[in-house]
Amino acid sequence: MDKLTLTGLNRIANSCDGVEIEITEQDLDTSFLELDVDSLALVELAERAAESCGVPVPAEVFEDFRTPRLALEYVRRHAGGGEE
Repeated sequence: MDKLTLTGLNRIANSCDGVEIEITEQDLDTSFLELDVDSLALVELAERAAESCGVPVPAEVFEDFRTPRLALEYVRRHAGGGEE
Protein backbone atom coordinates (compact mmCIF):
# COMPACT_ATOMS: atom_id res chain seq x y z
CA MET A 1 0.00 0.00 0.00
CA ASP A 2 1.56 3.31 -0.97
CA LYS A 3 -1.40 5.58 -0.22
CA LEU A 4 -3.40 5.64 2.98
CA THR A 5 -7.17 6.02 2.80
CA LEU A 6 -9.72 6.31 5.58
CA THR A 7 -10.60 2.66 5.02
CA GLY A 8 -6.93 1.71 5.29
CA LEU A 9 -6.51 3.81 8.41
CA ASN A 10 -9.48 2.00 10.00
CA ARG A 11 -7.99 -1.37 9.07
CA ILE A 12 -4.61 -0.45 10.56
CA ALA A 13 -6.15 1.10 13.69
CA ASN A 14 -8.26 -1.98 14.36
CA SER A 15 -5.21 -4.23 14.01
CA CYS A 16 -3.62 -2.47 16.99
CA ASP A 17 -3.94 -4.00 20.46
CA GLY A 18 -7.08 -2.89 22.26
CA VAL A 19 -8.46 -0.73 19.44
CA GLU A 20 -11.94 -1.21 18.07
CA ILE A 21 -13.10 1.91 16.25
CA GLU A 22 -14.77 2.97 13.04
CA ILE A 23 -13.37 6.35 11.98
CA THR A 24 -15.84 8.26 9.82
CA GLU A 25 -15.56 11.50 7.85
CA GLN A 26 -17.08 13.26 10.87
CA ASP A 27 -14.24 11.97 13.07
CA LEU A 28 -11.38 13.31 10.94
CA ASP A 29 -10.67 16.25 13.25
CA THR A 30 -11.34 14.41 16.51
CA SER A 31 -8.23 13.46 18.44
CA PHE A 32 -7.37 9.79 18.59
CA LEU A 33 -7.40 10.08 22.38
CA GLU A 34 -11.04 11.24 22.21
CA LEU A 35 -11.71 8.25 19.95
CA ASP A 36 -10.41 6.02 22.78
CA VAL A 37 -7.08 5.21 21.14
CA ASP A 38 -4.58 5.33 24.00
CA SER A 39 -1.03 6.59 23.63
CA LEU A 40 0.54 3.14 23.23
CA ALA A 41 -1.97 2.16 20.55
CA LEU A 42 -1.37 5.50 18.80
CA VAL A 43 2.35 4.78 18.60
CA GLU A 44 1.59 1.32 17.23
CA LEU A 45 -0.87 2.80 14.71
CA ALA A 46 1.70 5.35 13.52
CA GLU A 47 4.37 2.66 13.11
CA ARG A 48 2.05 0.32 11.21
CA ALA A 49 0.68 3.09 8.97
CA ALA A 50 4.17 4.33 8.13
CA GLU A 51 5.45 0.81 7.45
CA SER A 52 2.48 -0.11 5.24
CA CYS A 53 2.96 3.02 3.15
CA GLY A 54 6.75 3.05 3.06
CA VAL A 55 7.15 6.37 4.84
CA PRO A 56 9.28 7.25 7.87
CA VAL A 57 7.73 6.82 11.30
CA PRO A 58 6.91 10.31 12.55
CA ALA A 59 9.32 11.67 15.13
CA GLU A 60 6.46 13.53 16.80
CA VAL A 61 3.74 10.87 16.83
CA PHE A 62 1.47 12.79 19.20
CA GLU A 63 1.66 15.86 16.96
CA ASP A 64 1.71 14.31 13.47
CA PHE A 65 -0.90 11.65 14.31
CA ARG A 66 -3.05 13.69 16.73
CA THR A 67 -6.18 13.26 14.56
CA PRO A 68 -7.13 10.94 11.71
CA ARG A 69 -6.89 13.85 9.26
CA LEU A 70 -3.34 14.68 10.39
CA ALA A 71 -2.36 11.01 10.13
CA LEU A 72 -3.69 10.78 6.56
CA GLU A 73 -2.00 14.06 5.61
CA TYR A 74 1.33 12.97 7.15
CA VAL A 75 1.38 9.75 5.15
CA ARG A 76 0.27 11.44 1.91
CA ARG A 77 2.85 14.19 2.31
CA HIS A 78 5.70 11.75 2.91
CA ALA A 79 4.56 9.30 0.26
CA GLY A 80 4.35 12.12 -2.27
CA GLY A 81 0.66 11.40 -2.80
CA GLY A 82 -0.63 14.92 -2.22
CA GLU A 83 -4.23 15.60 -1.26
CA GLU A 84 -7.23 13.68 -2.51
